[in-house]
Amino acid sequence: SSKTYLVGEKAMSAEHYTSGEDVGDRSPIAGLADHAGAANSYVRFAARPPAKDGHTSCLACHDFGSAHPASWNMAMADGSVQSLGYDLDIRVHRTLATIHGEE
Repeated sequence: SSKTYLVGEKAMSAEHYTSGEDVGDRSPIAGLADHAGAANSYVRFAARPPAKDGHTSCLACHDFGSAHPASWNMAMADGSVQSLGYDLDIRVHRTLATIHGEE
């Protein structure tokens, strides 16, 4: 299996699943011409551990995570899909988010 992330689930505010008001889910992948923060909708960073969706948090719009109770899903660069636990070590998380595990 691959050791590099490709596309993964994103953390969101559980309060805004259907409203479209979540800071991390406000624009299409192409962005909006009049919204400088459009990248919040599709760019995630491995700076913090992935987390289960919770209540509104400004930082959550940059995190990986999901509504699933025990894990979140990530498509890897080799095409496989992995279910990863929220207890994933932050060092491993950061390594998987880089090319060849280089920081």
